[in-house]
Amino acid sequence: MIREEKQNARNAALHILMKVTREGSYSNLAVKDVLKNMQLSDMDRRLAVQIAYGTLENILYVDYALNHYIKEKPDDVLMNILRIGAYQILFLTRVPDSAAVNESVILCRENGQDKKSGFVNAVLRKLSADKEHIVLPDKDDEPSRYYSVKYSYPVWLVEKWAARYDLDFVENMLSYRPRQKGMCLVPNPSKISAAEWEAHLASRRLAFEKGEWSKECYYVRGYGNLSQDPMYLEGKATSVSEAAVLVAHIAEPREGMLIIDACAAPGGKCAMMAQLSGGKADIIAFDIHPHRVALIEKNARRLGFSMITPQMHDATEIKKGLVGRADVVLVDVPCSDLGVIDSKPDIKLTKSPETIRDLAELQFSILETSSKYVKPGGTLIYCTCTITEEENEGVVKAFLGGNPKFAPGDLAPHMPAFVDKARYNSGMIQLFPHIDHIDGFFVAKMVRRA
Repeated sequence: MIREEKQNARNAALHILMKVTREGSYSNLAVKDVLKNMQLSDMDRRLAVQIAYGTLENILYVDYALNHYIKEKPDDVLMNILRIGAYQILFLTRVPDSAAVNESVILCRENGQDKKSGFVNAVLRKLSADKEHIVLPDKDDEPSRYYSVKYSYPVWLVEKWAARYDLDFVENMLSYRPRQKGMCLVPNPSKISAAEWEAHLASRRLAFEKGEWSKECYYVRGYGNLSQDPMYLEGKATSVSEAAVLVAHIAEPREGMLIIDACAAPGGKCAMMAQLSGGKADIIAFDIHPHRVALIEKNARRLGFSMITPQMHDATEIKKGLVGRADVVLVDVPCSDLGVIDSKPDIKLTKSPETIRDLAELQFSILETSSKYVKPGGTLIYCTCTITEEENEGVVKAFLGGNPKFAPGDLAPHMPAFVDKARYNSGMIQLFPHIDHIDGFFVAKMVRRA
């Protein structure tokens, strides 16, 4: 528990960073864990999250700038204090540099770094004086390092993308920062009509915009805490990404179908498939972890979807009783998450080329096993929230090459008119945040021949 005198936004941000950089926590879980133990105003909570996420999002640039003034890297507490101060100086125009420096000195004193407060003061004041003159690596001599520092992406990832796409495309992808459209919510038509839902939003004076890829999606700003919202608790709406809704549409769930969601937690896609089937498809939802199975069950119960059956199961192992029975099998595999870096900036610190290689092996194993549940004429959907050839096209092409009973399916009925047909004519589509204004998602549809 954080002591009373430390209940402030910057201390919260420091504790979030420590959980991510020292303990390897996911950023969203670190935020939740830290803020539940602190009594902060709404404004301070927002500032804490902004500083923590902003520092993680820009951490390579921040470290590059700081390293001009640091001979030896400090311990992790002091380094994160410096990062917080540097982020505010370099990126938060509404925070005066003097305030960023002074608050960082206070952070030192509050976190056992009293003797280093003078060092922090000196480093950040120098950075403040020099911030308009930071020299990046040479773009012509070291293009990968230049883009890595400028946009705070690891060199290996810049090189991976540059090997596949032209540099202008890569720079657009690295520099893109999504417009904050608000929380993506989908009303549950079994409990509330679209007109009633929109009237509810109007009664709360909440502006919204509809999704471009999935019209059921409402992007709502300022909706508030879902866990305390009656509409949410009564199952009249759910929070799910627009990409997940698109995947559910591609599955084409209908009454009487047996659907298997092989890696289902937390249950958003299987809930959408239940919704699109009018609540009349039988859905078996697998996950390997008991607490995540409980999440699926809780979500299904809240929405009133009793046709969803959560089961704890390792998707790499076959369930013989289900072989050849499913109309649809959805395989949303564990992946490197590189398509959702904007909402999970810690990914930049935790993923590596080895991670991708190991994941591709796991993904192929899950796809190969799950395909055995598809009956003749049935559909197999493979998806990830990442942007790497190894995890996406590579896995699908390897699978199709060894499984002639399966052929690419047709994505056209589910693609908006503004999407170039050349992007999905092979039964696969890669979505890019900077082009499609949606998560960086990959989807492949395959059909089992009779």
